This record gives sequence, structure tokens and C-alpha cells, in this order.
Amino acid sequence: MQLAAFNNNNFLVGQAAIMVNEGLPLYVVSKLEQHFPIRDMTVGLLGMAFKAESEDMRSSLSYKLKRLLGFKAHVVLCHDPYVRGDPSWSSLTCCSRNRSS
Repeated sequence: MQLAAFNNNNFLVGQAAIMVNEGLPLYVVSKLEQHFPIRDMTVGLLGMAFKAESEDMRSSLSYKLKRLLGFKAHVVLCHDPYVRGDPSWSSLTCCSRNRSS
């Protein structure tokens, strides 16, 4: 976006890359729906931050993916050991306990 702004919005390759990145969550959900009955499934998202080993959530597409899956899947569980503050997130011990039962 910065390169486009400095070049009078004439940076088509960069703008195309942004469109591809922003469309990725919808693509992932579409592929999941093709291969799995996600309406009946619990889906887990591991890692909600923008970058690995970071608590930076700005512009993270994980939240867009979470919102899309919220409309499609039975249950959506999220976890990130670096990002704190969302009480709705699941702990990994809870998830592993459920798997073994």
C-alpha cells in the first residue's frame, strides 16, 4: 500500500498481491467445505497473531478466517500462546483432553 501511495496508485502488482492475500481466508473456507462437512465439525485455529512468536494482531487474517468459519462450522476454537486477553479462546490442554476421550 505504501508503494502504491508513493507512485500515484500505480502499483498494480502490489495491489494484486493484496487482493490475493485478503481473499485467502475465503479460499481456505471454500476448500474446507469441498472436502469436509464443516457444518458438523469443530474447527481449530492455532495462531492468531500476524507474525510467529509475536503478540501483534494488527492485520492478521486469522480473525477474518475465524469470522468466516463462525458462519460455516459447528464450533470454532482459537488458541495463540502469545496473544492474550480473549477469554473465549481455548487452551491446548482442553483440546488434547477432549481428543483422547
